[in-house]
Amino acid sequence: MRSLLIIALIVFANLAKSQDIHYSQFLSSPINLNPSLAGSFNNDYRLVMNHRNQWQSVTVPFRTFSAAFDTRITSLPISKSFIGAGLQINSDRAGDSRFGTQQVKLVLSFHRILKSDSSMIISGGIAGTYNYHSIDYNSLYYGSQYDGHQYNPSLPNNEIFGNDRLSYFDFETGLMFYHVINEVKMRYGISFNHLNKPLISFEGNEQVELYRKFNFFAQSEFNISEQMKAFPSILFLRQGQFQEIMIGGLLRQRLNHIAFNAFYFGGWLRWKDALVLKIGMDYFNLNLGISYDINISKLVVASNSLGGLELSLIYIFGKRKKYEIPVHMNCPVFM
Repeated sequence: MRSLLIIALIVFANLAKSQDIHYSQFLSSPINLNPSLAGSFNNDYRLVMNHRNQWQSVTVPFRTFSAAFDTRITSLPISKSFIGAGLQINSDRAGDSRFGTQQVKLVLSFHRILKSDSSMIISGGIAGTYNYHSIDYNSLYYGSQYDGHQYNPSLPNNEIFGNDRLSYFDFETGLMFYHVINEVKMRYGISFNHLNKPLISFEGNEQVELYRKFNFFAQSEFNISEQMKAFPSILFLRQGQFQEIMIGGLLRQRLNHIAFNAFYFGGWLRWKDALVLKIGMDYFNLNLGISYDINISKLVVASNSLGGLELSLIYIFGKRKKYEIPVHMNCPVFM
């Protein structure tokens, strides 16, 4: 039993090294995707919230929550340029050990408009993140707690562990290019995460480093008809020996309603892992999305094709404009 526990901890450590917090609705968590996306929207402020509940049918579910706020600053001495600034907070709890991840990220981006009609923009961003991890060893099961008949949690586990908390700083950078050709809008972005390769060992092992991650995404937008638009997209991630590929997109149907502006539907294929289906809607300045991962990997025997439920919310709004009462003057009366 002790050997099985050690093997499980090793496997979990490898998973922790290989996967960061990320979402199937990757474009609906922009600052997590690429720091250059901070401030990349048409208004003054943006509020983003994401929630994911994964592997409910297999084990103790992995639950992830994120909240972000960013703004754009246009009053710069440099013409045809603006700055984006943002704050991202992530919280994740995974598995029987209640392995926790808390992150606070500060983001700064610079956007340069290359054409006067804003049909070509290049952006760059940087981010610094404070990471805090915790683990609850007492929530695990040990062979020494088997009394010969059944599991008895009151028995000692006879194990000696090191720290149950870990913290470190982390840095990333990203680039994005936006352009419009023949009324087709295109965005391409790359980012590099964990530039400083921080140590992530609870035991202080200097050989256990967080792998650097390369991230590439692309999205286009074009009209199918007067009422419908298409948003095909792709995502490629590589971290150490692990990689992820997602390809798919959404269709947007415009609605003739004063409040409900549009309806979205579509999805992505996560290569050799899951089929992601999504629906969403625009309600005034609020975008709501809900998706579900249908597992198609080798884990399907245990998962019964069930994966993860994910929710997203994006609210874009502007500064309150001052309303000035118009000046009234009495016009002279001519007889």
